[in-house]
Amino acid sequence: MTSSTGEPQAISLEGFLKRFDEQHRKQTEKPFCFILGAGASKNSGIPTGAELADQWVRDLHVEALDPKPPLQAWATEKSLGIPGFDFTKAATFYSHLYQRRFGKDPDRGYAFLEEAMAGKEPSFGYSVLAAILARTPHKVVITTNFDNLVADALSIYSTIFPLVLGDSSLAQYARVHLRRPMIAKIHGALGFAPLNKPDEVGKLQDEWSARLTELLQRYSPIVIGYDGNDRGLMGMLKGMAPGTIRGLAWCIYAPTGSRFNPLVSVPEPVRDLLVHHDGVVVPIPGFDELMLLLGQRLEIPDLLSELDDRHRIRIASYKDQQARLSLKIQDSKTSPERRTSDSVASEGALLSLALSDLAKQQKTKPWWEWEREAAAKSDPAEKDAVYREALKALPGNPQLLGNYANFLKNVRKDMDNAEKLYKQAIEADPKNANNLGNYAIFLSDVRKDMDNAEKLYKQAIEADPKNANNLGNYALFLSDVRKDMDNAEKLYKQAIEADPKIANNLGNYALFLKNVRKDMDKAEKLYKQAIEADPKIASNLGNYANFLSDVRKDMDNAEKLYKQAIEADPTNANTLGNYANFLSDVRKDVDGAEKFFQLAIDADPLNANHFGNLAHCYLQQSKIELGLEQLEKAEKLNPSESELRSELLFYRLAHDRQAWPAKLGEMATLIRDGARSPGWPLEKHVEIAEAAGHPAPDLLRAIAGVIAHGEPIEGLSRFPEWAAASG
Repeated sequence: MTSSTGEPQAISLEGFLKRFDEQHRKQTEKPFCFILGAGASKNSGIPTGAELADQWVRDLHVEALDPKPPLQAWATEKSLGIPGFDFTKAATFYSHLYQRRFGKDPDRGYAFLEEAMAGKEPSFGYSVLAAILARTPHKVVITTNFDNLVADALSIYSTIFPLVLGDSSLAQYARVHLRRPMIAKIHGALGFAPLNKPDEVGKLQDEWSARLTELLQRYSPIVIGYDGNDRGLMGMLKGMAPGTIRGLAWCIYAPTGSRFNPLVSVPEPVRDLLVHHDGVVVPIPGFDELMLLLGQRLEIPDLLSELDDRHRIRIASYKDQQARLSLKIQDSKTSPERRTSDSVASEGALLSLALSDLAKQQKTKPWWEWEREAAAKSDPAEKDAVYREALKALPGNPQLLGNYANFLKNVRKDMDNAEKLYKQAIEADPKNANNLGNYAIFLSDVRKDMDNAEKLYKQAIEADPKNANNLGNYALFLSDVRKDMDNAEKLYKQAIEADPKIANNLGNYALFLKNVRKDMDKAEKLYKQAIEADPKIASNLGNYANFLSDVRKDMDNAEKLYKQAIEADPTNANTLGNYANFLSDVRKDVDGAEKFFQLAIDADPLNANHFGNLAHCYLQQSKIELGLEQLEKAEKLNPSESELRSELLFYRLAHDRQAWPAKLGEMATLIRDGARSPGWPLEKHVEIAEAAGHPAPDLLRAIAGVIAHGEPIEGLSRFPEWAAASG
């Protein structure tokens, strides 16, 4: 709408906001775009085009030879060689002044502009603009500016990555329908030879002209901080047919409280353009102020809390990444396969030195540097001293408290103080998933407090649903303790999805698939993945060796894996004991078996299973006295596992005449309660007992069939001794 005099219409700011609100809500097919000039960046500390033009005139005046008149008298068309130059309208000659100042040395001009814009932070208005671009359909910025304030604001105040078109060669990507914000820098961007000279800005490049014409037929432009001094953009806008740009609003700076006709401040080319497209002039108190009001209309929330949260997350993430890098380098320096490489050792030393330098730059030594110092100590007493000193320096640090608790539990075996530290660590940071998970393991394995252990596992997973270690450990807990196989399997899958390279989870799930699901092919695939992920985990190597021996009957490769497992961890009692069983039952190497059984017992002297298996080895060789001696040691440890108890009692019934039939009732109770030992070789014991004159070898053989081969318990009722013993 134009006035009766052919002048563009001026409307109040309040009226414009009402129009904006109505179009935003009722005409969703017609979003707004923003055309920004240098005035929008003034509050960010970047000089306007007028200010730069004024500075260049003054610089040229300084360079002129003496004698010379005062600035205003000197700055003429003749002195500057700029046709029609008017000092009072220097801003309109921006491109000519740039050409005059830097035309013979373009790099000097680029350097000048880069310095003028270096280190500038987006003002408040840009924060709101970023939120508008990221959260609403109004996703387009067209700008003559070279600065990066819009993109910077989007990176600071949102998680949206914009499409920045900083060169005409990229104009082809300026699409009308957009999924993410687009910034069209029609005069180029710093670093890409921005356009400043008269011949460069006098006509908009064809690529831009075509694309912007399409955009402005859909988007209603709001022009802010732009005086229309370059003929390129203005010519393109004027060249569009009347009515193709709808809702054009040209914002003119009118300081708060000022009372003047805004049309007075509108340059003639802009007036003509507004009349051409039936646009309006809107007096605004400033870019930041306008954005505040638009944000209110669009219900953009206060971004301060979001900015604060993102800042905290970034700081925490940076600290965490430093810590992870530090511990990763420490692990690589101490891993056995790397100690022999001079080049890798040198690389590790360089990395370690770099981390130490990084730590020294911080006001206080970070927790991960203390952890590196502790990890470097081989003597437990020295390691303990480092932790104590660290906690004096950082008394409430949850990572140090948790790691010291792990050390006290695993190395010092000081369970009471370890538990105190776990509690302190969780009190210091109730959301630290690692500490919650480690304390859950402590409660389960050490205190046998299964209910509270499960509570801690759930808290740990709630704190970090993607923590693969906690997911895998809780899966193991559900399988072994709660016997909840379906949920255990769900958690194993979640753990492997969260991190497919954690060897413990892969190995535990493989064991689950073998023992629970009986899916041998998938179990073997998981065992191989586990060993590929970490070839030095003894439990996985040993379990895969068991699999090859028991399931695939591949004895040679099974033995290779047993040896690799023992090399990886010579003190792993389970592996030592399983290899001893292998030597006894498969290789018939009694001497070798005895050696490894003794190593297993030395590694874990409270494990009844090793004594029971050594008894099994001796008794199968008819070394009855030695076998019963080891059997008694196993029994004194009072094992709780029904599987092991049934094996031990069977040996007693087979080889100890005083136990038959006195302990037959105890065996009946065990079997009735479900005690079984699938696949365990008991036949040899029956043969030896029968040869030694056992009074009921057929019943003994039937009991072995129930325990080891799953034969029906009802078959035992045909034996009078069993019927009498079972009541």
